[in-house]
Amino acid sequence: MLCLLLLLIGLIRVQTDKNSERLRVQITIPEKILSILSGGVESHASYNIMIEGKTYTVNLMQKAFLPHNFRVYGYNGTGSMKPLEQQLQYNHMGSDTIVVTQKIFQLIGLTNAIFTSFNVTIILSSLELWIDENKISVTGDANELLHRFLKWKRSYLVLRPHDIAFLLVYREKSNYVGATFQGKMCDSHYGGGVALHPRTISLESLAVIIAQLLSLSMGIAYDDVNKCQCSGTVCIMNPEAIHSSGVKIFSNCSMEDFAQFISKPKSQCLQNQPHLDPSYKAAVCGNGQVEQGEQCDCGSAEDCDAKSNSCCNPATCALKPGSICDTGKCCTDCQYSAKGEICRPPTDECDLPEYCNGSSATCQDNFFVQNGHPCGENQWLCLNGSCISGIKQCTDVFGEGAEFGPEECYSHLNSKTDQSGNCGSGPSGYIQCKTKDLMCGKLICQYKNEKIIEIPNATAIYANISGHICVALDFPQGFRNGKMMWVKEGTVCGVNKVCRNKECVDAAYLDYDCTPRKCNEQGICNNKKNCHCNPSYLPPNCQTSDDAWIGGSIDSGNFPPVARLASSGNLKVRVNLKSSQKTESIISQVIIFDGQEKWKKQNKNKTKLHAMPDCLGFKPAYYDYDRQEKIEDF
Repeated sequence: MLCLLLLLIGLIRVQTDKNSERLRVQITIPEKILSILSGGVESHASYNIMIEGKTYTVNLMQKAFLPHNFRVYGYNGTGSMKPLEQQLQYNHMGSDTIVVTQKIFQLIGLTNAIFTSFNVTIILSSLELWIDENKISVTGDANELLHRFLKWKRSYLVLRPHDIAFLLVYREKSNYVGATFQGKMCDSHYGGGVALHPRTISLESLAVIIAQLLSLSMGIAYDDVNKCQCSGTVCIMNPEAIHSSGVKIFSNCSMEDFAQFISKPKSQCLQNQPHLDPSYKAAVCGNGQVEQGEQCDCGSAEDCDAKSNSCCNPATCALKPGSICDTGKCCTDCQYSAKGEICRPPTDECDLPEYCNGSSATCQDNFFVQNGHPCGENQWLCLNGSCISGIKQCTDVFGEGAEFGPEECYSHLNSKTDQSGNCGSGPSGYIQCKTKDLMCGKLICQYKNEKIIEIPNATAIYANISGHICVALDFPQGFRNGKMMWVKEGTVCGVNKVCRNKECVDAAYLDYDCTPRKCNEQGICNNKKNCHCNPSYLPPNCQTSDDAWIGGSIDSGNFPPVARLASSGNLKVRVNLKSSQKTESIISQVIIFDGQEKWKKQNKNKTKLHAMPDCLGFKPAYYDYDRQEKIEDF
């Protein structure tokens, strides 16, 4: 919006007739050229402008300097963000958060325009306003204030994402305009600066001050006016630039300094994509997001009232008395759902159900059948929770009745190098499928419907091959629906063979190792290679039966009951707790042994013990009764 406004002002043409005192002003209204692409955020925009009967096209590129979740913070004792706005500066700019924020945005926008020639974008990660009091003393000279600010920054801005932090200070009169360390832009200890805003200078001049300080932090020195030149009236790094209006650019000396700085390892922060999500965010009750220190957040009072059975107090973001949860797939009427209740049903024969565990409002992570497991009447294989069925691919694209094409269709069409059949395209055009890869190029289906195929933006290709009506699609290059014209990865293309990157490769890459014996022929393996047992058969290996068990794995959420031991007698359990340095968590190791003298005599030395379900962290172990110690794990 700001760029367009400036452009329009520049295009207003004022002419004076020598023989007349009348002023003629031409006003032109730009006409936006609509993009053929729909959806998403525009990165470029074009306008047609009529001037003196001629049409000119202006192309604009979007340049964003704010993260999508940008926030303005007042200091509340819980943390701070940056750049920082000192209290006097806040009062000088209007003592109103909205007004000050808008002026800061304008300031960063002006500063960004200055750095266009360096192809550097300055992103304002966050803004903090010191409204009630300053957090450090702002008296003293530039050197003292800079060191004081950097000391504060190292203590309070450690977790805030930034390459450099600035403190803006208002002064009625000042002998200096700012301070920073030269060439320390990416230094976590010295990457900072203070900028003075004297009462007499404009926002444009303040942008020049910020630009000069940022340039100094990049190793760019002030210009020697006798040696450094630029095409403008005054160069950016000329000390007089602060008092000059109009467009300013960097000199040849500044260009050389910047090129030298960017070539060194210390400039790494200018050559990466910044992570703009801060590690710490002050909680905001009423924004609908549960943040640190909140038990719940149902939004505004109106939003909470609109929700039936709301368990959250909108004023405090705390749970109402008697409530233990507010949201979640396993939260029912403000209480945890019953253990064993399905919270995520399977969406495919290669997907698995997840259950509530009775002690959390959150459903378990999504688990699915191990990649490579047979599906679709053993004709196809599972991949990432879906049965990669050739038949389903065809019905999804061409509708009910379509079938996966016979080998004759694939051999005939995918051996070509045109839009009807290929294995992709490269710089030289279409890529011909190798003989072994014919089943992994274009998706070719057998079509039995008399209705003409009409798919938006696609070209339908028909071929009568050995009495089969074979069909394929072709989309323009780069079209977002283009994936549907290819055989999916994981589609079976031969015995123990599957498609991968348009090649027919050995299915061993799926790393499928779940034999029927592993799960006692009463279950299948999930993507963590744990057995998902049928009803009445208990994890971890589906060998023990229990009629009350509804089925699942140690990952499903409905944790299985403790396995019964085959031996009789009283049981003693000793728990040894030891800490692990790697995970800094407590690991439980349980050794189970029978207290009956008769059982000891039959097993004089080493006795293999029954394993508890390993979902609880228990392992099988050997126990030596003579030495009264555990000997080894296996």
